[in-house]
Amino acid sequence: MTPYESLAIALGFVQAAALIIVLVVYARQLNTMREQVDAVRQASAGQNLLALASFLQTEDVRQARTTVIEKLEGREHSTWDEREKRAAAKVCSSYTVAAILIELGLVPGQPMIDNWGPSVRRCHSILQGYMRELQKPENSGPTYWSAFDRLNSVVGGSRSDIA
Repeated sequence: MTPYESLAIALGFVQAAALIIVLVVYARQLNTMREQVDAVRQASAGQNLLALASFLQTEDVRQARTTVIEKLEGREHSTWDEREKRAAAKVCSSYTVAAILIELGLVPGQPMIDNWGPSVRRCHSILQGYMRELQKPENSGPTYWSAFDRLNSVVGGSRSDIA
């Protein structure tokens, strides 16, 4: 073997070693980036959960839930006055927003179930007739507030149903 061939082989080994080192460095950087993305996702989910909790705890939404539970339970929705219907609509829409955020994966579902599950079930039970009336095709249609129905199903179901 000539000195030129030996040098070429040696340079080939050096290039291969350099390539392996570069690939290892890139793999570590990619792993670090994945960890950072996961951390950002977790932080974002926490912030979204906090925002949803703040939304559900605003005075007007809490007052609407109180109205539904204390004044509408056991009454036919056709006897509700306009203020009571507005309270019912606010509860339906607020829990619909919560359901959509959970379904999109922007908010973890378990804290919702743990903290608002009983309220979701009770309000859904009270408001079911009103919701069915508004979901008729001649009114708002079958998908109106359907996310609230799905949230109620998840809250009433097993914890393994949560995203």
